[in-house]
Amino acid sequence: MSLSISSPQPTQVKVSAEEIAQSFLSPQSLKIAVDSILKVGYVILEDVVPHNVIDYLRQKMVQDSAYLIDRGRWNTVGNVTGHLNQALPPFPPYVFPEIVSNVFAAQVTQAVLGEGRFNRFYRSNTNVAGSGMQPLHWDGTEGSLVVNVSLEDITEANGSIELWPGTHLLQESSSISSEPVDNSIDELSRESRREICPPIRGNLKKGSILIRHESLWHRGMPNQSSNSRYMVAMMHYPKGTDIGSPLCFNIGCEIAFSDRVLHPNLNFLNKPIDYLETKVPFLQWMRESLYRVSPASYKFLKNFHKAL
Repeated sequence: MSLSISSPQPTQVKVSAEEIAQSFLSPQSLKIAVDSILKVGYVILEDVVPHNVIDYLRQKMVQDSAYLIDRGRWNTVGNVTGHLNQALPPFPPYVFPEIVSNVFAAQVTQAVLGEGRFNRFYRSNTNVAGSGMQPLHWDGTEGSLVVNVSLEDITEANGSIELWPGTHLLQESSSISSEPVDNSIDELSRESRREICPPIRGNLKKGSILIRHESLWHRGMPNQSSNSRYMVAMMHYPKGTDIGSPLCFNIGCEIAFSDRVLHPNLNFLNKPIDYLETKVPFLQWMRESLYRVSPASYKFLKNFHKAL
């Protein structure tokens, strides 16, 4: 399989029935996935999450997003109308090992990041019908891998993500906007890059997993369909980065993490979790919001907060 940087299509790994049965990627499939992430910044593992799991979770997410949409909770990059950073239900029966501990995604992220990597994020990129276009941006510079699980077929019509191949390798400071707008990419850098390698759309079949480098340029695109589009988002970080606050789930979800394919960064609570309204702890807010605006300010305030 060619990994030409000018290729107009994302690299896909068609996981075989034998690999599914064994819950393990072959050396050849794993090499294709790792080489793609390292060179172009992303890979797609095709149809590796059971559809019955997806359908059950999606049904609950539709209910939850209606609550958030009614309140106008547009809380993603640029606060663009129609894009939700939606919390996922952290209690049974909606937490599935096939998603939170997906063995194929974990195998790939281990090969890239090494042992001891952990998940520090568990939400949904929900793209509401009639949404706008996000600013072009990158998510961070800690070397994490974003793991997206498609809960339906995702195409240009319902707002598939725009990806800019190879941009995770760019280190020029001119690639980052001097204005504090969520790590946005300035117009000159964007158009210069387009001449070298234009963007592609990350179209996904239902049950597929998109793994991309956090420094890859990307943006949410308009959803021109009549229904919201749901895509689970997790972020696997390498050992040695700030582990932050543990992800909270209710007691009863332990079995979903029993395979321990990731370093545990979990807290199981015996009380209701108001996941749609919970206030974010100060350090978590800095990491997920301020860091994306100003990494230098984040590091300063983090060290100041620790010194208190």
